[in-house]
Amino acid sequence: MTIRGLGDPAARGAAMVLVATLAWSFAGLFTRSLSLDVWTTVSLRSLAAASVLLVIQCFKHRTATLHNLLGIGFVGWAAVLLSVVAQAATTASFFLTSVAHVTVIYATCPFVAALIARVWLQERISKTTLIAVVASIVGVVIVVSGSSETSTLSGDFVALLMTLSFSTTIVLSKARPTLRVLEATTIGAILTFVNLPALRLHRQNGSAESDAGLRLRFLEHDPRLLPVHRGRKASPCRHEWIDARNHSLAVLGVASVRRERR
Repeated sequence: MTIRGLGDPAARGAAMVLVATLAWSFAGLFTRSLSLDVWTTVSLRSLAAASVLLVIQCFKHRTATLHNLLGIGFVGWAAVLLSVVAQAATTASFFLTSVAHVTVIYATCPFVAALIARVWLQERISKTTLIAVVASIVGVVIVVSGSSETSTLSGDFVALLMTLSFSTTIVLSKARPTLRVLEATTIGAILTFVNLPALRLHRQNGSAESDAGLRLRFLEHDPRLLPVHRGRKASPCRHEWIDARNHSLAVLGVASVRRERR
């Protein structure tokens, strides 16, 4: 393929697919080599994507960037939702299962898109494509059936969710040729970066409440771990089992248990 040949839209599209494939093939390697947690990784990845895409949008539309982003229409916002799911699931799947599992499951994306197009757009599926679809489904079943750990199964499910999101976006862009995919992807990256910290905080609060409940139940079985004040020696386990936030709750719980035992 020569540089002059890239003037053809089909040639440019093929070149973009090739570059995207090469870039995506390193995603698993870079993701698994990080020492960050999944929430931080997804947030930073979304921030990087949003920053680059916003620069492109500003360079392309200048002062009309905000108007262009918000004017994507109902179908565009549906694509934004799919983009949020796909972006978050892409990175999360690498944390929850192996790169090989993610790659095999995502390789079925064209065939899943063909099935969705068959149902949605009534597009005909050739025999060759149908054979490839069946073979890909069999391959995914073999891979998933070999997943014995819960974390691996959940990762396979997230990878499948990513594949479904990308496949639906492909068919949606085919059904609605006026869909602004770049704008939808930009907004999706921004929303992913904005919402994930809130979800992480909510999960941490839920974990803290659950942890407090476990500590209280432990103290009910062994109130001796409650720290003793007013001149008496405190338990050496005080900082391990009771923090300042849950101390009053533990005092009330143990006091009620002692009254019941009397």
